[in-house]
Amino acid sequence: MKISLIQDIQLLQTFFAEKTILVIEPNANYRTSIRQFFSNLKLSNVRYANTSKDAMRELHMGHKNWGLIVAEWNLPEMNGVQLCRDLRNEESLKEVPFILMSVENLRADVMIAGEMGINGYLLKPFSFEEFTSRLVSLAKSRVATPQVERMLEAGDALIKENHFDEAKNLFESVIQVKPNSARAWHGLGLIAIQKGDREKAIQNMLQAVGRNRQFLEAYRSLLALFEENEDWENVLRIARILNEESPDNPRYALKVALACLALNKLEDAEAFFRKVIRLSPRLAAAYKGLGDVYIRQEDYDAAMENYHKAIDLDPNDVSIINSIAMTYVRIGKTEDGVKQYEAALRLEPENPLLIFNMGYAYERKGDWKQAVACYKKAFDTDPEFEKAKRFLERAKSQLLNNAPDSIGAAAPSLRDNED
Repeated sequence: MKISLIQDIQLLQTFFAEKTILVIEPNANYRTSIRQFFSNLKLSNVRYANTSKDAMRELHMGHKNWGLIVAEWNLPEMNGVQLCRDLRNEESLKEVPFILMSVENLRADVMIAGEMGINGYLLKPFSFEEFTSRLVSLAKSRVATPQVERMLEAGDALIKENHFDEAKNLFESVIQVKPNSARAWHGLGLIAIQKGDREKAIQNMLQAVGRNRQFLEAYRSLLALFEENEDWENVLRIARILNEESPDNPRYALKVALACLALNKLEDAEAFFRKVIRLSPRLAAAYKGLGDVYIRQEDYDAAMENYHKAIDLDPNDVSIINSIAMTYVRIGKTEDGVKQYEAALRLEPENPLLIFNMGYAYERKGDWKQAVACYKKAFDTDPEFEKAKRFLERAKSQLLNNAPDSIGAAAPSLRDNED
């Protein structure tokens, strides 16, 4: 017998000492195989049931110290997932490890099983080695779990108290004991964010999701990091994952839509903005985004219709007012555009982008004096606003030359001024 198998048997015998295992399997052939597996592992305190009803009767006899339940997914009367869900609501049985067996390997079903508190999954048919490996993994995680949980909780508390180095040491210690701890990798990612190391944060968050594909908190952290970097390809990738996990959550559908818009995938953007509106009809950002799609398609009537729906829902959103103003400018109604910019600037008088865009509206009118004044104010407000500086010099030149109109090849496209 291999040394590794001897060690596994010793571990399982120690873990299941004075504990009873219950196997719920309606198929006689599988029961025979599992019985032999336990015999090979020298574990004899095993009970068997054919149905969930028989299992519940066995579990409620009350004189056994249950150490493990191994159940078939498809059981008469109540399937294995439902059985686990019911047991998790019983104080005396809620902590008993539960392994589910199935002939089907469906990703969504496995995720549901995890949400119900199922600790392991065996795909039929499985070998003695696979069966043993699953039990050993369960035993090792159970032995380490109390200490690991305390360390993770302490690490989380230290982050909240801004003791990042101490928290980092704890999370790294957890990884030494439990390398697949997604929560520990996520903790290291949060610390990297606090220290301003975005690249390291992304690496740690990727480690977290690589170890637990259902650890949504790490995906949410990744999404925020990629958004901050304007890495729209990765924003789209992560947002799609979150949208698939929570298809009725308008937040993630909106993230998908905005990423598609940034990548100029207009058909997908339109579809997802419409989905957001179906899920949350009073979300101004969805109508604004839909308007942005139509602007790029040069459907100005549809764009304006959606911008006005957006502004009705959020009258003080200057980004929406800015979009309405730009649309007016694009269709030649520059006076209306200037009025919209003035309204926006009453809300945010020092917003350099709004000031710059109003300067561009004046430029479209051929009012170079006002254009110069706006570009200068935009640059004075934000000395790093290079575009404002560049347009200011050009507008000054036109003013000095007394050019009545220079709109044409030298003028920027309206899209250059979009926020």
